[in-house]
Formats: sequence, C-alpha cells, structure tokens
Amino acid sequence: MIFRGVVFCLCFLFALPAMAKAGSCAHGKVVSGVITEGGRWEMFLLDGSKQPYGLAGLHMVGGGMPTGAITLYVGSQKPDRYGRQLVHAYQDDVWVQGALLNTGKALVYGLGLRDECLTAFHGAEKVAVGAKAGVWAGQELPIAADNLELLSEKVGHFTIIEGKVISVGDRSRRLYLNFGQKWSQDFTISVAKKGKGRYKGDVNRLKVSKNKTVQVRGILEERQGPLIRLFDEAQIIIMD
Repeated sequence: MIFRGVVFCLCFLFALPAMAKAGSCAHGKVVSGVITEGGRWEMFLLDGSKQPYGLAGLHMVGGGMPTGAITLYVGSQKPDRYGRQLVHAYQDDVWVQGALLNTGKALVYGLGLRDECLTAFHGAEKVAVGAKAGVWAGQELPIAADNLELLSEKVGHFTIIEGKVISVGDRSRRLYLNFGQKWSQDFTISVAKKGKGRYKGDVNRLKVSKNKTVQVRGILEERQGPLIRLFDEAQIIIMD
C-alpha cells in the first residue's frame, strides 16, 4: 500500500516515549542533506543527488513525507532491486523509523536487520499496538490464519497473520507450515531451503513448529490457498 499524504513535520512526535535514537541501527556511511519535496518514504531523494533512498526494515501504511534536513545511515552500498539504498534515518534527533512505528504509520518488515536493531523496531511497534494508534486502531491485525474470507481480501498486500501450525511438510527444496487440514484452501507458509530466495534463518527451528502458535508477516499470495513466502527470520515470531 502506498500512502500519498500531505507533507508533515515530525516535531509533534517528540513527546512519544520510544523515539530516542536507536543507536543499534545507526551503522554505515553517514549521508546528510535536505529531502527533496514530493518524495515518499518508500523512495526519496536528497537535494543535489540522483541516488534514491528508502527506509530500511519497514512497510509503510500511512504518514506523509517531511521536508528539511535529514541524516541517513547507509548500511550497504549495494542498491536493492529498485535502485534504492536502504537507510536508517534521523531528523532533529528523532529516529524516523521509530516515529513511524510508534504512531502506527508503518509496520515492521525487518528483512536484513541486525538482531539488536530488529529488537528496537519491534519495541517501537509495540508502542502503537498498546496505544491502538494508526493501523492498530481497528481489530484487524493480526489476522487469524483461519479467517479465509478476510485473507482473500488481503491477497497482494503486506499483512500480519497469526495462528497455530497444524502440520509441517518437509520436502527436499521447501518446507511448508500448514495452518489447516486442506492444503489447497487453508493458509500456508512456504520456506525455500535452496536457491536464490532461500530462507535466511534456522530451518530446523521451523521443522519443529507443529502445534505452536506463530505470527508471520509478508506479502500475501494466492497459491492454491493463501500463502506467505518466508525469506528471513525477521518475518516470523514463534509465540509458544
């Protein structure tokens, strides 16, 4: 989902509790500049530069794009498939990702984040969950894995799903976490063991997840039933 909101200022967010600098995320080359008007947090430019940037670790669900000076920490010099360098951003000593998560204007995606940084992301998101702010204001998230009607409406979108793993299918190249008895209809998590999209995490931990409640986040697909592909440990929480 792409939000095309109006320009806003982060200054009104200063009083929120979890917005101190997340030092665990501030690594890499430092780039400072002024944000070009008309950008989005998903992809933006700094004045005088043609290099696009995007905020690391987030899926945006709301929130406008501020103007003004900003400091970026570029963890990797290698652009992603969209040509962006993914960054951690700070404006007026406010951690931008934390501000957006605190107010429910973004959700944690977390791909590629260090463990200590991912912990900071989840901590910031919990502020919004507790306050029922932004996207957490309703009762929709997380979606129950057996709510097939609602899942069918979310195909093609980033979402968070929670439920109990009924069975685990262990194949040579893939692992399947099944949330129902009818594999062609019920929700499934697909985990590639090999190849380009292989899972970056402990597959053995997933193999013993039967009868455990898990929460998973990612883009929901329709593949003989609703399905999320698991690429990174950051996408899944085994809750018991």
